[in-house]
Amino acid sequence: MIDSNSLKLHTTLQRHAKEMIATLIEEDLHFSIVCDTTFIKFTPSLSAEMRERLGKVAVFILSGYSFQSLELGENHFEFEAGLVMKNGDDLGTILEIPYSSVMQIVLQDENDAQSVMIYCNPFEVAQNQELEDSMIAILSNNPHIFYKDKAEE
Repeated sequence: MIDSNSLKLHTTLQRHAKEMIATLIEEDLHFSIVCDTTFIKFTPSLSAEMRERLGKVAVFILSGYSFQSLELGENHFEFEAGLVMKNGDDLGTILEIPYSSVMQIVLQDENDAQSVMIYCNPFEVAQNQELEDSMIAILSNNPHIFYKDKAEE
């Protein structure tokens, strides 16, 4: 049975998502991501109605300008995208997505119409975020975890 509360497992999955995205960028391979939208930051912010229309889970295709604008950060990545509005207008926005929000990374096979999933995170983002928040709280309240006490030397 998988321990869904394992901080090490969640950290490994986040690192794996980051490394996978970095490799796809290096190899110039366009891809799609399936994300939990709960913790995605949009700049400019989306209206409540637009966020609702987007749903809890969304697919983003990273090709063309979106792919070229990809930037990797320590805990998140960002890219520019055009979201189609209800009236048909395009809304340009920058998405900042935590690696913990990535549920799947999918490639399109060049030789046929088959999609190939190359990454899967089976855990809910809320679980990941709660683990991350609890780790930050523990570490900020216990700085001695990282630093040796001079008295111990």
